[in-house]
Amino acid sequence: MSHEAPLLAIDEVTKDFPGVRALDKVSLEVNRGELMALLGENGAGKSTLVKILSGALTRDAGTIRINGHELPKKFGPVDARKLGIAIIYQELSLLPHLSAAENIFLGREPLASGVLRTIDYRRMHEAAREKLAELKADHIPVTAQVHTLSLPEKQMVEIAKALAVNCRVVIMDEPTTTLTREETQRLFSVVQALKQQNVTIIYISHRLDEVLEIADRATVLRDGKVVGTVEIQNTNKAEIISMMTGKQLRHLEVTHDPAANGTELLRVEHVSNDKLIQDVSFTVHQNEVLGIAGLVGAGRTELARIIFGADKMAAGKVFIAGKEVSIHSPKQALSVGLGYLSENRKEEGLNLGLKLEDNIVLSDMSAVSTAGVIHRKRVRDIASNFVERLDIKGSPETIAANLSGGNQQKVAISKWLHVGCKVLLFDEPTRGIDVVAKTEVLSIIRDFATEGRGAIVISSEVDDLLDICDRILIMSKGQIVQVLQRDEISKERVLEYVTRGHQ
Repeated sequence: MSHEAPLLAIDEVTKDFPGVRALDKVSLEVNRGELMALLGENGAGKSTLVKILSGALTRDAGTIRINGHELPKKFGPVDARKLGIAIIYQELSLLPHLSAAENIFLGREPLASGVLRTIDYRRMHEAAREKLAELKADHIPVTAQVHTLSLPEKQMVEIAKALAVNCRVVIMDEPTTTLTREETQRLFSVVQALKQQNVTIIYISHRLDEVLEIADRATVLRDGKVVGTVEIQNTNKAEIISMMTGKQLRHLEVTHDPAANGTELLRVEHVSNDKLIQDVSFTVHQNEVLGIAGLVGAGRTELARIIFGADKMAAGKVFIAGKEVSIHSPKQALSVGLGYLSENRKEEGLNLGLKLEDNIVLSDMSAVSTAGVIHRKRVRDIASNFVERLDIKGSPETIAANLSGGNQQKVAISKWLHVGCKVLLFDEPTRGIDVVAKTEVLSIIRDFATEGRGAIVISSEVDDLLDICDRILIMSKGQIVQVLQRDEISKERVLEYVTRGHQ
């Protein structure tokens, strides 16, 4: 790195809220043209620091300098823009019914000469095209209303908006959460182009593999304090997670060959529906985690819903422990030991208005009720057991909506563990949760399988599948196009078959 003065210097910044110190003497430096990853669990202080840099919050103590000049203690979002700080939030701040050009130059529109001083649209459109061309996004029509653009195109407009005011610091908050792998790689190309223009980037993400791919350094926050800053080339995922949690990362090992023991729990034969799914067959063995990979629209969720009885099966058979079963509803699936953790936990996996304990027993009330009367102590005891067993950060009486995403997911899993499923389908189990919670959820899935049961994991996160799966099925256009055994599994091979099947 260069020995010149840092572009952004934060020194002992502190911020208190009633009853909690959100930031405790936070100090860090970021150089020109550097990508600094800002990492930490939910509640570590990342959002508070970003809001202070954006002018949305005022720091209680400490100094912030840009290019050697100290920022005033109180400044607002407009001042932050003038100072050269731009923030690209996960929820983009564009006006949908204005054009791309109007969004890029909002509040700074070039004016035509003359008495009326109207907006010079020709100049604005030309300038907008120039900014988008810098991002290799000149395919975006500058006159198109933003609501007609794809998400990656909107993101490019947001970045062009930042460049239009010559921002020197761009903060990206979870920019790839809703992007495909191809879209993510295009964004990374833009990030590299920004660095070449000496733009400084602060990058917030729960996806550590991305951070290890594109960041120069990473600063880790925990409980409002800086734990440390590491050079990316000298660190790894396990070390970063250890810094974030203060604990050693549990190493997930897959060492057995589940197919060798011959104990079959689930067999699906020639399953189809009247829409996408065509002639799908596979098995799940005792102690096995079976992964299902594929691009969006490959039919992974549709297949899971058919097996679970949530959607209609047009043809095919399902066998549990070698015996053919008829499943036409989720209730019937539960009766034969099948469970399904939906990818949409907030709407289909949990009742957010209920307590943690009530969510856990919701799928099987027989163990906690007699003649329609619920035994609250029994409910509390069952919930307390899962809170301890799965390390859920909350009490049995906590309302589900007040839990973090990772803890909500643990409650959703507890619901199926309470039922006693022999085979559990996990649909995008790590979506929308931080990296530490992700590791914990993957451990829960692995443990579930190694207790003599079987798990099916549908995930867009290839690294998650690599961490815990014994076999991986590749789906495309409603069919299984490849089966990878454990000794054949690699990230490159999974991605090769996923993209090949889509062509």
